[in-house]
Amino acid sequence: MISIGEKCCGCTACYAICKKKCINMLPNDEGFLYPVVDVKKCVNCGLCDKVCPIENKIQGVSPIRSVVLRTKVEEDVLNSASGGFSIPLANYVIKNGGVVCGAIINEKHEVQHKLIDNYEDINLIRGSKYVQSYMNNCFQEIKNKIVEGKKVLFFGTPCQVYGLKKYLNYDYDNLITVDLVCKGVASPKLWEKYLNYREEKQQSKVDYINFRKKNRGYHSADLEIKFKNSSVYAKNKTDFFMRSYINSICMRKSCYQCNFKGKDRCSDFTIFDAWNATKYTSLKKDDDKGYTNVLIHTNKGNEILNEISNMYKIYESDISKAIFYDGVMVDNQTEYMKQREKFYELLNQKKIDETVQILLPIKTIDVFMELIKKILYKLGLLNLIKKLKEGLNGKN
Repeated sequence: MISIGEKCCGCTACYAICKKKCINMLPNDEGFLYPVVDVKKCVNCGLCDKVCPIENKIQGVSPIRSVVLRTKVEEDVLNSASGGFSIPLANYVIKNGGVVCGAIINEKHEVQHKLIDNYEDINLIRGSKYVQSYMNNCFQEIKNKIVEGKKVLFFGTPCQVYGLKKYLNYDYDNLITVDLVCKGVASPKLWEKYLNYREEKQQSKVDYINFRKKNRGYHSADLEIKFKNSSVYAKNKTDFFMRSYINSICMRKSCYQCNFKGKDRCSDFTIFDAWNATKYTSLKKDDDKGYTNVLIHTNKGNEILNEISNMYKIYESDISKAIFYDGVMVDNQTEYMKQREKFYELLNQKKIDETVQILLPIKTIDVFMELIKKILYKLGLLNLIKKLKEGLNGKN
């Protein structure tokens, strides 16, 4: 009977494997889903314990190749969090009669994983989502597709990829996995309270969300929300949700002691941002549109990338330098915030703006600096100042 407490990462492997359907994923006071066992139905078969990636971690493999890339489709670059790696890969799988499973924002504006089998819906998986997704029955659906002989492409956090692999318990040739280097995930409850607050402020329902809209370029992306009344909200460090996330006060408890760090992974691909690509590739100029770091762990992954290489601009990179400059979260844990418990305690009593202003107050200087950055961007001076700052730092 599964019982690992706060170490649980919420991957849902135990829920998916239970033949008696006696495990439900239910939210705790913070809004994170944890497995709850109906002891009356449980027959103590032990499958849930065997499939848990925390208790039985799969041995990862080192990358065999490292590249920085960007899709050649300009629209996909502009609407992706970084270089748009996912779209050509997803198109390749759909073209070959397969399905893609990744995190989307559904009609209720919740983050959930969904299986996609058509080109029209591929854009739904594009972009970052900083909230833990609802997996629902995705693991079972993925297995059914794999057994049918279809290619399946899965995007997820490392714990989700490891959970899927433990659930399947076999290295299927027609499964392609991509793990996303992350610092952690916020709770769906926090996200719901945040959206309720924004709708109240805008006096309109949410229509569209982009967690990293490149309004001011790749290096200064905003959380953008469009509303039914045509109003648009876009902020970053002075936004209440993003301030909570950036300061790591809202993560799932297991994220502060992540069991899946290191460059050795069980996935085919590991992806993360390429903020400093010019420092470890042959790329000469950063145009502030975004590139993606890709670590390829398997021959299968390398063969697929070679097959669709004409869809990308690809630059070979040095693995160690890529991790040093841009992959800090590949190896390192998110620092635990001592006020984290207080954050969720307050959130259960107050609105998100009140909670953040008590623990992570947004000051006048913060608002002023964000406004200045927007003005400098409109004047075309923001990138120039960044380059001057980099030059000064390089001399020191």
